[in-house]
Amino acid sequence: MRGLIICFLTLLFSTAVPPLIAGETGWSSASRKLPLVPDTTWRQIGLDNYNLRCIASHPHNPDVLFAAAHINQGGKLFWSLDGGNSWDFLRMFPDVRIADVEFDRTGRLFVLFPGSEFGDGWRNNLWRSTDFGNTWENLGPLAPDSLGTLIFVSMTISGENPNILFLSGRTMDPNLGYAVIFKSGDGGTSWTQSYWGPESFRVDAVAIAQNTNQQILYGILNQVSTGLNYPYAILKSTNGGASWDTLASPFWTKIYGRDIKVSSQNPDLVYAGFGMWNSNYGLFRSTDGAATWTPIYWRPIAKIFLHPQHPEWLFASSSEYYVQFISSFYISEDGGNHVHDYSQGMEHRKVPDFVVQRGYGILRLFAATNDGVYTNSWITPGSAWLETLDTMITANTPAGPDSVIGIVHLKNAGKADLQVQVASDISWIWPEPSHFTLPRGHSLPLQVKAVVPEIADTLHTFLRLTSNAINRPQLSIHLIIPPPVAGIASTTEHIMRFALYPNFPNPFNPATTIRYALPRAEKVKLEISNILGQRVKTLVNGREQAGVHRVKWDGTNNAGVPVASGVYLFRLEAGHFVLVRKMLLVR
Repeated sequence: MRGLIICFLTLLFSTAVPPLIAGETGWSSASRKLPLVPDTTWRQIGLDNYNLRCIASHPHNPDVLFAAAHINQGGKLFWSLDGGNSWDFLRMFPDVRIADVEFDRTGRLFVLFPGSEFGDGWRNNLWRSTDFGNTWENLGPLAPDSLGTLIFVSMTISGENPNILFLSGRTMDPNLGYAVIFKSGDGGTSWTQSYWGPESFRVDAVAIAQNTNQQILYGILNQVSTGLNYPYAILKSTNGGASWDTLASPFWTKIYGRDIKVSSQNPDLVYAGFGMWNSNYGLFRSTDGAATWTPIYWRPIAKIFLHPQHPEWLFASSSEYYVQFISSFYISEDGGNHVHDYSQGMEHRKVPDFVVQRGYGILRLFAATNDGVYTNSWITPGSAWLETLDTMITANTPAGPDSVIGIVHLKNAGKADLQVQVASDISWIWPEPSHFTLPRGHSLPLQVKAVVPEIADTLHTFLRLTSNAINRPQLSIHLIIPPPVAGIASTTEHIMRFALYPNFPNPFNPATTIRYALPRAEKVKLEISNILGQRVKTLVNGREQAGVHRVKWDGTNNAGVPVASGVYLFRLEAGHFVLVRKMLLVR
C-alpha cells in the first residue's frame, strides 16, 4: 500500500500545469444570446433561514420535493407536496447528518446517512422509500465491520438502469482512512466494493456515462489531510467499476474537486467543478475522456447538471461566496463556450445542490441554499406560453338564447404559435371560437356562450382548454352559473336568428329538454329519429310564435313505448331553416 501511495502522489505532482489565478475572467457572455429565457428571477419559497445541504425532486410528480438541512441545524429532512410552497419535517429520522437525497427515475427515494463521523450513531445507513416517504426500508449497514466505519458523502444513480447505484467517500480508520466507492446492482439491497484508494483521500463524486451499459465511469478524488496540499485527481473506469485508473491532475497546488458530470451523448465529454481553496477554483471541460482539461469558467463550482436531451445546456452552482463573487448560479447553452450568470434574486447565497425539472418545454429549477429553497423557470426555444388570470368566472345572467356569459382573456407570451382547443363539460355551454391558433405575442378574448336551462340552484362546471403551451398544456376554467332571471330567457328582444341548441342533459335517462329560438312566428316541425333516419317521434308540428321554446322528450316513440339506448337525432324545420343535432340515450 505504501508503494501505491508513493506512485500515486508522484503522478499527481508530476504534471506541471500552472494554478488558477483568482480574478481572471472566463469567456465573454455578450457575444451570444442564450435561447433559454428566464421566466422570473430567483425567489425564495420556503425553509427560510435553514442552511440546506441537498434537494431532490420526484421524476413524475413535480410537486413532491425533499430537502435536507446541514448538520449545524440538526440535519433535518423536510418534504413538500405542493411544489415547495409549504414544507413539513419528516419525523421518521432523528436529527442526524444527511449526506445525500436522491430519486431514481422510477420514483424510488433514497436517503444516505454518511456514518458516525459526528457521533450520531447512524453508521453508513441507506434508506429507501417507494411511496413518497410514507414508509421506509433500511438498506444498511452497507459494509462488513472488517472494513471499519465508512463515511459516504455522495450517491449516484444510473439514469438508464435505476438498479445501478454508487456510493463514494472514505473509511474512517486508520488515521484519515482510505478512499472508497461501493456499487449496487439491485437497487441498493446488496453492495460490493468497487474501489479502494490511497490513505487520507476521499472520493467526492461519481459520474455514469449513458449509452455505455454503465461501463464508463468517472470520479473525483480529493485529499482530506489538513497538513498537506490538496492534490486532486480524476478516476476513470471502463468496465463498470471493476477496476479504476487514476488520471493525472491538471493542478500542482491546492484545489478541491466538487462535482463531475459526463455528456449523455459523448462519454469522452466530461465536466468537472472545483470549489475555492487558496484562490484556486473553476469549471473545467475535457473532450478526450479526462486525459486533458481546459478551463471554461473562473468561478468556484459546487454542482453541475447537464440536460439529458440537450447536453450542451449546462447548469452550475457555487457554494462559496466572497466579496468579488456575488453570483451563485451559471448557465451555458453551448457546452461551456459561453457561460452566463443567472443569479438575480439569489445573490450572495451558497448553493450546494439544485434540481432541474424537465417537461412541456420548460425547465423549472429548485435550489438548496444556505437560506432556504429558491426556485426559477426557464422557457426553452420555440415554445408557446399561455397566460390568463381568468381561471374562475362567475357567469352573467343570460339576456337571450345565445348570450355571452363570460370572457376568458388569453395571451401567448412564448416564442411559438399556440394551438388551442376548448370544450365544455355541459352541452348548452360553448366557447367561441372553440379551435383556434393564437400567434406568439397576441391576445384573444375567448367568449363563453350559453343557453341556461331552468336551474334552481347555482351550477359549477368547467371549460377545458388543451394546447401546446409548455406551462399549461391542459387548463380548466371554473364556471359558476347562477339561475336565469325569470322571464328573460323567453323574450324576443335579443333573438336575431333561428337556433337549435344542444339538449340538456346529454347523455340522458330517462328524459331530456330541447330548446330552439325563433326570431319571428313560423311553422315549426321538431322530430326525433334514430341513427338510420327512421322517424321515432314528432314533438312539434305547427305554427309557433317568436321566442325561445323548450320541449321535453321522455325517450318514447309515437306509440308511447320506451325506445332502446343509443344515438338519436333531433331535427328542427322552421321556414327555410333546418338543423340537426345528436343526443345519446343511456338506459
